[in-house]
Amino acid sequence: LTPGEYEKILKRSGESQYFAQRIFELTGFVRIQCNYYRQIFRFSRKEDLNVLEEMSVRQYSSMNSVQERVYAYRNAKPVTGKPYPEDLPVLFLLGNYSAEGKVYGEIDWEQLHRSQLSNPEIQEIKILQGNQYFVYYNVDAIAKNAQEFINMLGQSK
Repeated sequence: LTPGEYEKILKRSGESQYFAQRIFELTGFVRIQCNYYRQIFRFSRKEDLNVLEEMSVRQYSSMNSVQERVYAYRNAKPVTGKPYPEDLPVLFLLGNYSAEGKVYGEIDWEQLHRSQLSNPEIQEIKILQGNQYFVYYNVDAIAKNAQEFINMLGQSK
């Protein structure tokens, strides 16, 4: 497939998903969808679950989100393989499930992101427990790592 053909397929698929989502919302079938999201976010704190479901149902099938997925390849291509600017602080948090190559095939996600680092004094990658959805249920670890990174930046001045 060429990138153009890939985009067309994604666009058709995304638009179909967008319209199916609108039908789900109008008919009340969105409740079925929430059970799916409960599985995705099963490691989340219980007090966050309803908000995560609502956010996912509304956001994932919004036209903006559909367009983002359609043009992801085109938008990512110009920066693929390019390093971050040397003066840009970067903290990249990667789930260990992704780092072990269990997400999207045999991609070495850690090495892919490590290859973009240009200044190890202010750019780093941390591996956290979880899959690609860890940002929804590992918030304490994310906050801790972000605070440590910010503190480190403050000390390096």
